[in-house]
Amino acid sequence: MQTEFMKQAYGLVYEIENYLRRYIEQTMQKEYGVGWFIEGPLVMKYKPYNKNYNTFHFHELVSMLRGYPCFVEITDTIYYELTQCDC
Repeated sequence: MQTEFMKQAYGLVYEIENYLRRYIEQTMQKEYGVGWFIEGPLVMKYKPYNKNYNTFHFHELVSMLRGYPCFVEITDTIYYELTQCDC
């Protein structure tokens, strides 16, 4: 039973991770152009990425959301909503 729950949970994380990847890619292309994967870090004076974007894990994608100004509004909103939760 626990194994089935873990499969379902992983499936949801997988879906969220892929949605997040698409959202980041679309937003970064609007902000930095087609070469956003190279241009974004240059503009922000970050080290260049040394792995393929499609292999980024969930925590790396979340770090991107916190590291670029084009995502500030959405991350601040999500952070606020999470801190107001009575969960």
